[in-house]
Parts: sequence; structure tokens; C-alpha cells
Amino acid sequence: MRISRRLRPRVGAEALVDAEGVALSDCRPSGRVRVRGESWRAHCLDGVGKGDEVVVLAVSGLTLEVRPK
Repeated sequence: MRISRRLRPRVGAEALVDAEGVALSDCRPSGRVRVRGESWRAHCLDGVGKGDEVVVLAVSGLTLEVRPK
């Protein structure tokens, strides 16, 4: 059995980076998104509409920085 020690397991908020989700409301620049079954406040400089797919760039407190997918 071979165990990889190169990548540390990602847990907590850092595990959300690169996760995909869906905008629950218009996010221009602020709104709400659903990521991994949970609703989050989000900030998106590029802007997305309700129902658009997003990707998480960063986590700041309880707010996700997202971009359109």
C-alpha cells in the first residue's frame, strides 16, 4: 500500500476553494450561492445571474469569493 504525503488533506473553509456551485440570486457584486449543499453569502466582481454556475476562488469569513464557471 502506497501513501501519498505530498498533498495535505483539505478540511474546513479551505476545502471550498475550487468547489463548484450555483447562484441562488443575482450576484452583482453580492448575492447568495449554493456550494456543496449549503447556502453562502458570495461576492462576484464579474457578476453572475440567478442559476449561473460558479467556482469558489477564496473564503473570507462567511463570504465566498466566486467567479463564473
